[in-house]
Amino acid sequence: LMKMGAATEFQLRMGLTPSHTRDDGHLFYNYENYAESFINQNGVPTPTSADYFGGTINNIASLIDTNQYDGDNPDPNIAVRSDIGLSEYTNANFFSEDTIINSDFPYPQITQQTPIVERTITNNLWNTTYPRQYYLKNCCGETNEGQGYLLAAVDYLDYWRQQYPLLSFTLPKIPVLDDNVYKDYASLLLPRAVGYSAGLLNYFFRGSIEISLPDSGVYATTDDPNLGFTTITLQARNNTPNNEEMPDGSIELVVKYRLALEDPFQSKAVLTTEDFYYIVVQESNGIRSIPRNTSLDLTFDLNPAIPLYATDVYLQIVYNGKLGNEDGAVAVGFKDISEPTPVDLFNNMDKICLNGTWYDAGSAEAIAQVDTNQNGIADEWDVYAHDLSDAYLKVSPSGSPMPASPQDYTFDPYTVPAGTLYRAYILGDIQLGYGDYAKVAILDANDFWIHDNAVFQWLMTGSTIKNQVDYNVESQEECAKVGADAPCDIRSYPVFYTFRNRNIWGRAGFILDNPKYPPDADCPWELLQDAE
Repeated sequence: LMKMGAATEFQLRMGLTPSHTRDDGHLFYNYENYAESFINQNGVPTPTSADYFGGTINNIASLIDTNQYDGDNPDPNIAVRSDIGLSEYTNANFFSEDTIINSDFPYPQITQQTPIVERTITNNLWNTTYPRQYYLKNCCGETNEGQGYLLAAVDYLDYWRQQYPLLSFTLPKIPVLDDNVYKDYASLLLPRAVGYSAGLLNYFFRGSIEISLPDSGVYATTDDPNLGFTTITLQARNNTPNNEEMPDGSIELVVKYRLALEDPFQSKAVLTTEDFYYIVVQESNGIRSIPRNTSLDLTFDLNPAIPLYATDVYLQIVYNGKLGNEDGAVAVGFKDISEPTPVDLFNNMDKICLNGTWYDAGSAEAIAQVDTNQNGIADEWDVYAHDLSDAYLKVSPSGSPMPASPQDYTFDPYTVPAGTLYRAYILGDIQLGYGDYAKVAILDANDFWIHDNAVFQWLMTGSTIKNQVDYNVESQEECAKVGADAPCDIRSYPVFYTFRNRNIWGRAGFILDNPKYPPDADCPWELLQDAE
């Protein structure tokens, strides 16, 4: 950013100061002083389409000098086009203080063909006004779309010539520059300088990197709440225009996030830090190039880790190296990813729905519902509690969701006892695919029901958590909900539902039940909201 800022200031000064382009020193009051004062009072002007660089930027020098105008061109009209360098345009069309006459630069010229116009001047010293003469530039390059502009003023003795006409014979007219001339200069130079500087910034930011999910389907995982996310894996692709390659450079990941000051896994907007935290790390496997035609896996070991209480999480990839023909270029990729999202596997098989009522599985009350011979053993339906064994969870891209299996999984809790919750966490895209795989394990000696082929395997598409500030929301309806006028900033937060005294993110998890008896029995989960 320092490099770009310095280059932009240099570019602006090249346009703001003709003396820079005409090898002219400027110790005293000059155009640069006027232009800086003008900007301080009026701000930077907005360029028109004609003020932007119209040539091809092969390097920074392309914006300054394209070697098209050298002062000897037979047709100096080349010096008004937008595809020449800013110094060429300035040199050919504007005077500096000491290069008006007897100059090494053939253009611009004050000739007999240059008309003289008058402007009313106020003499603050004598509190009088008088018409001052100016040379109007209306040919040979820039002409302000045919309207002309003040090229130079008749020198300051012009006032006395007008008061005493005889002095005209002894005081020849010597052109000079004053604030009226500078004002006309600024009207043409400033917008073009701003437009060219925009081209310079676009040149610096032309390098572009696309960030996407890796084949695993997630950027990061953890099943340890205390550890957080220690590794980020993503796919990156060079999508810079003009087929410029990224063959060799450093690759860094910047993680940006706020930190929740209370548990963020609840249905309300929680307080967070105002400032962002940043983690900056190098690519972990020594990769130094990013291809154009395919995506490449990049891995970053984080130190420190992304905490589980992170909100407003963003990823940036920064490539610094060779880009096309330029060394030391910078390319950036940006991704707004999810906030830490729980992926749940709740084993609800310590409960069972019988005849529209929830019972503790394996309890005498539950067995009595299906004990036809009154011997204390369920012989009409399996009402016993079950653990989950060989349990696996799979997260995958939403466009191609993949089922979980012992051979393909993201998390392997393996055993989830009846009545317990296994919870892991991910960072991913907004929409993802979720799959589970688990076998039913027998716990009760009286459970003679056959479970060899009893396998849960479900697949769904769900969403991750969004817990961040949305800036400049334009919907008045949405802004009104937070008591603001559009546009406004709104913090989005997740909405959980309570199941057995736990906040569950149902869009990314599974609750596994015993089969109901009879199969069409209706026992809403809401009835277990406060159950242990």
